[in-house]
Amino acid sequence: MKFSYNWLQSYFKEPLPKPDELADLLTTRSFETDKPEKVGDDYLLSIDVLPNRVSDCSSHFGMAKECAVFFGENLSFEIPKFEKNPKLRTEDYVSVEVENPDSCFRYIALLVKNPKIGPSPDWLKERLVSVGQKSINNVVDITNYVMLETGQPLHAFDLKKISGGKIVVRKAESGEKMETLSGQHVALSPNMLVIADEKEPMAVAGIKGGKKSGINEGTEALVIEAAIFNPADIRQTSREIGIQTDASFRFEHGISLILPEIAIERTAQLLSEIAKGDVAATNVDFCPNKPIFSRIFFTEDDVLKLLGEKIKSSDIKKILINLGFKVDREKERFSVFAPRERTDIKIKEDVIEEVARIYGYENIKSKMPEESLTTSERNEEYFFSNFMKGILVDMGFSEVYNYSFSKIGKVELENPISRDKEFLRMNLKTGLVDKVAENLLKNPKLDEIKFFEIGKVFDNNLGEKTHVAIIIANRKRTGEEILQEIKGAIEEFLNKLGIAEIGEFDGCVRRNVFEVDLERIVELTKENIEMPEVVGFGEGDIEYKPFSKYPAIIRDVSLFVPEGTQIVDVVDIIENTGGELLVDTDLFDEYAPPDGGRKSLAFRLIFQSFDKTLTDKEVGDIMDKIIKALDENIQWEVRKK
Repeated sequence: MKFSYNWLQSYFKEPLPKPDELADLLTTRSFETDKPEKVGDDYLLSIDVLPNRVSDCSSHFGMAKECAVFFGENLSFEIPKFEKNPKLRTEDYVSVEVENPDSCFRYIALLVKNPKIGPSPDWLKERLVSVGQKSINNVVDITNYVMLETGQPLHAFDLKKISGGKIVVRKAESGEKMETLSGQHVALSPNMLVIADEKEPMAVAGIKGGKKSGINEGTEALVIEAAIFNPADIRQTSREIGIQTDASFRFEHGISLILPEIAIERTAQLLSEIAKGDVAATNVDFCPNKPIFSRIFFTEDDVLKLLGEKIKSSDIKKILINLGFKVDREKERFSVFAPRERTDIKIKEDVIEEVARIYGYENIKSKMPEESLTTSERNEEYFFSNFMKGILVDMGFSEVYNYSFSKIGKVELENPISRDKEFLRMNLKTGLVDKVAENLLKNPKLDEIKFFEIGKVFDNNLGEKTHVAIIIANRKRTGEEILQEIKGAIEEFLNKLGIAEIGEFDGCVRRNVFEVDLERIVELTKENIEMPEVVGFGEGDIEYKPFSKYPAIIRDVSLFVPEGTQIVDVVDIIENTGGELLVDTDLFDEYAPPDGGRKSLAFRLIFQSFDKTLTDKEVGDIMDKIIKALDENIQWEVRKK
C-alpha cells in the first residue's frame, strides 16, 4: 500500500525520522517497507500491510498511530467540531432495509443537503495526488480522502435519484445489469450483494457505485454510505465481475464494526467545512450486532514463558497503552481491552506478540537451553530403512506406499474403511502386485515396472514386523527372464549391504516378487560388515555454520528444455546468476511427455541474507537476472505466469 510521508508527518508535532530511517523502522517492527520513492517534495512509502492488520493499518492515521508507538506516543483521532442542523433528520428523507444481515453487518446512511459541488481545495488535491489518486470533485474527493485517512470506504448517492427514498441492501436478481461510474456494464448474478432502491441496483456493494445514482454539479442532497460487508461475499463478487478497487480490498480483509461511525462523522465535518453542506443531526444506523470488546487476561509469567525474556511490568503496560490498549492491573495479572479497530487481537498470545514486537525481538537475548542435551540412540530400523531406500532407488526402483490394510488376513478390523480393506496386511507382496497391475492397465505404453516397499506387516498374534519387498514386471520378457532379473537384483541389493556370501538366505522369492524381514537384514549386515562402511557414515570433522536470523523468501521458476538437457546445467546457471543471496535451489517438478519432445522443469529458489531482511524488490531484481540468463539459451523457454 502507498503512504505519503508528508501526510504521516502531519499527525506529529515533532519531526519524524528521515524517510529511509522510518522505512527501516517499519520493516523491523511492523511491515516490510520498500525504499522510499521521492515524489516532488514528498516521499512515497510502499508498505506491505499484513492481511490481519488491514482493519487498522490500511489508512494514514492507522499507520501514523503504528509509527507513534516506536517513539513512545499514543495518537488519538480527533474530529474538529462542526454544526449539524437539529431540524434535519436523515430518516425523514431516506430509509434503509437490509435483507441479508449475514452479508451486511452494518450500514450507516447520512443526509447532507445543499452541498456546493465543485473543485477541491489545493491541500485536499495534493493529499490525493501524493498517493496516486485523481481529484474529481470536492464530494467524491472527501469520501476518497476519508477512506485513505481512516481505512473505511464510503460512497455518496444523489438523494433525488434514489427511487422511493428507500435504500435496500439485497442480493441481485437473475438477469439484472448495472452500469458503473466508470462506464463498465456489469451482469449481476443472484449471489451478488447490491445496494438498490425500489426499482434497480445503484451499486455493487463494497466494490463500485452505479452511474444512475452518481452525483454531479446539480445534486441538491447527498446520502453518504458507510457500511461493513461480509468479506467472503465481496471477494467472490469482485472475482466474478473482474473489478477490484481500494474499497473491495479493504472489505475483503475485514473492517472493524466501529469504523463506519468514525468515518461518517469525519466525512460530515469535511462536507460541512469544504462543501458548505447542511448536515443532518441524525443518521440511519443498521447494526443488529453491536461491537463486543472482550477482556483479555495474562501475567508476567505468560510473557516470560512465551518470549523467554523477563520484561518489566511497567514496560509492558507502557507499550500496550501506546498501542491503544486499555490496561488495568488486577493483583498478579494484567487485564486489557484491545483497541476497537484491532480485529486481530483475540487471545493473550496476540497481546504478548504485540509487546514483543514493540519491545524489539533484537532485544531478546539468545540463551542456550539449561537442560542437559544427550545424544539419543540411533533407531537401527529407521536408519537401515533409509539406507536401503537409497540403494534401491539407485538400482532403478521406485518406492510405493500402500495402505496397511488388505482384503485377506488374520487380524480383522472392527471398523474397516472399505470392503477390500477389512484386515491388517500379512505381507507387502499383495499390495505391490495390485499396484503393478493398476499401473500397467492405465499405461499401455509402459513396458517395465520396478517397485519396492518398506513397511509394516502383521501376524495373528498382533505382532508387527517391518518387511522389505521388491517387484519387477515387464511386458516383453518371459517369466523365466524376469525371475533371473529379480534374482540378479536381489544379489546386487545384498551385495551392497555386505551380505553376499552367507549361504542360503531366508528371504521369500515368488516369481517376480522378493520379500524379507528387515530385522533379519539388519542382523546379517551387522555380522558381515562394519557399521560405518555400511551406512556411509564416518567420524570425520563436521563443519557447522549458523542459521540466518532473518526470514527467507521463496520463489519458483519453471521452463521448457529439450529432451536430454542435463538438470545440472540449468542449476549451474541459476546458482551462478543468483549470487550469495540464493541459498538453495531445488528441482520439485519434472515432466517429460510420453511421445518425446520438450520436457518441463520447475525449481524452487530460496533467498536469504545473514545481514538483513530481504525485500520483495531485491529478490525480484535477482529473479529478473536469473530469467534473463535462462532465456539466453535459445533452446530453453522460461514459462511466464
